[in-house]
Formats: sequence, C-alpha cells, structure tokens
Amino acid sequence: MRLRRTLDDLPRRADSSATSLEVRRIDSAHADVFGRVVATVFDFPPAIAPLPSQTIGRPHWHHYLAFEGDTPIASGAMYLAGSAAWFSFAATDAAYRKRGAQQALIVRRLHDAADAGCKWVSVETAEDTVTRDAPSFRNLRRLGFEVAYKRPNYLWAKTAPEH
Repeated sequence: MRLRRTLDDLPRRADSSATSLEVRRIDSAHADVFGRVVATVFDFPPAIAPLPSQTIGRPHWHHYLAFEGDTPIASGAMYLAGSAAWFSFAATDAAYRKRGAQQALIVRRLHDAADAGCKWVSVETAEDTVTRDAPSFRNLRRLGFEVAYKRPNYLWAKTAPEH
C-alpha cells in the first residue's frame, strides 16, 4: 500500500523519560549495523546486508536507528526531494517488537521532514488484511497517514529451463 500524509498537525515527540528507546540519526559509522538490521528483519541473505546501507551519506538521504540502551533494535530512512519526503528501510528486530521503536522512528522522521521544509510524506507498506497482519500499516494509519493507492507487487519466480 502507498500511504501519504501532510506535515500539518504533527504527532508529539515522545518524552524521552517515558521510554528506554532513543532514536538517533546515523552516519556511515553505523552503516554495517543499519544494513544488518534491515537484512535480518527482511530475511535477506547475509551477502545482501551491505546493500540497504549504500545510501548512507548520499545527498538527500537521512538514516536512523532506534536504540534500547546501546543495542540498535530498529531502522528507518528518509529521502528528501523538494517539498516531499519518502520513508523507507523500516525494520525492527523481532526480539524487540511492540516497544514503540517504529512509532518513534516515524515521529522523528516526520519532524525532521517538516524541519527540512517538506509539506508531505509518502511510504509503502504491506496491506493489513484478515489473512495478513501488517503492524506497520496500522502504525502509519495511527500517525495520520492515509491510503493513497494499492500498489501491486510483482514477484519473479525462476523457472527451470525446458529441455
């Protein structure tokens, strides 16, 4: 699903005393950790882990990790283009889910996008259905995102060559 929201009426930033989570904007020093979090959560092969972090340090990109103490538990990124921002690479380690990491990452990126002069944000996530649980979809909707449209996903399946 493609969702969008304006940057009017932003959700309040979390009170840092109310949570053990800290969201930090990161640079290339955390590239390996960022790539590892994304690759692990999305079940990518280890060789793919460096790919998500290739945008760190590139123009218009902002990357974030949520930490519980010293442990990085969730990731998120944002690309800025004029008056728009796009959120991507949202992933939370399964052992740390349901602690508010993605909500904190979304709120932080919303505020950073607004501070950068953006007027709206878009993001993609799985559709929440009766047969597929999609907590990210519900998180985004709770934080003011509206469905823009349903985007089909095309999957490539390797077929055996005919002999």
